[in-house]
Amino acid sequence: MDLKRPVNVLIIDDDEISNFILMKLLRKISSDIVIEICLNGELAIEHLLELVKRDAKYPDIIFLDISMPVMNGWGFLKQYMHDGFDQILKSRIFVATSSIFQRDHDHAFGHPIVEDLIVKPFNIDGLRDILNSKLKLV
Repeated sequence: MDLKRPVNVLIIDDDEISNFILMKLLRKISSDIVIEICLNGELAIEHLLELVKRDAKYPDIIFLDISMPVMNGWGFLKQYMHDGFDQILKSRIFVATSSIFQRDHDHAFGHPIVEDLIVKPFNIDGLRDILNSKLKLV
């Protein structure tokens, strides 16, 4: 798949197997996808602060898990907005979860900066749909 431009993706998830699968699927879609991984929300906030400080390329897409140690997905979203990243970065955030709890799904769909919720396990067609129809990157 040819993308209109290179796409920067940040995966925030403590599950290294899930990260590996998502990374492989994204690379199968296109070699123009640059992927960075943070294993919890706190590390992701530190990473984003460093990107802003260096005026480096910001993530176009963030895949965010809900359940993580140190700082979970909800904590990340709260800090992301508190630090003004929603105004600075303009990243599109997709909550990626294996949670079966309706309250998690409702919280994600009701959050003002969450684009959509993706239920794990990931599949290549769903990821293509995100890049194509939701983000118009194809």
